[in-house]
Amino acid sequence: MKTLNIISVCGSGTVTSSMIAGKVKDLLEDNGYTAKTIEANPGGVDSLIDSGSYDLIVHTSPLIRKYDIPTIDAVGFLTGLGEDEFVEQLLATVKQITRRSTMLEILSKIMAAFGAAIVVPIVIFIIAMFLKVKPKRAFQAALNAGIGLTGFNMLIGAYTPIVTPVVNNM
Repeated sequence: MKTLNIISVCGSGTVTSSMIAGKVKDLLEDNGYTAKTIEANPGGVDSLIDSGSYDLIVHTSPLIRKYDIPTIDAVGFLTGLGEDEFVEQLLATVKQITRRSTMLEILSKIMAAFGAAIVVPIVIFIIAMFLKVKPKRAFQAALNAGIGLTGFNMLIGAYTPIVTPVVNNM
């Protein structure tokens, strides 16, 4: 299972964020998830987001801006007033994050097992069927894509040993 990377934010990035990070980590472990946490102040969040791959921000201080990852206000978790709502929101968000990453892992494994020459034509066929293309024409398009990818792979495989020494000598 994926390890969640969580940023815990408070005004100074030390005491409160450490306490929230520990409680969040314990709560997630009690619910079958693994998490790594890092503490920050609101001014340090941007550099963390830019430097790493984070899944979630829990915060007790206002954030400087909106982020592309989920953010959850943890004041209720800190004070005990609204703790149940925080826990419910946290678990729902984590479930959504892990579901998304699980689907990507499955697709990655399928791609690795069968390769692009098999998977891409299947995807093209499925998309064509959704677009109400006649099955024969959809199959032809998928077959042509598979043949094209196979030919391209053969071409790359044939030229790589020739081109690699030339490029290394440049």
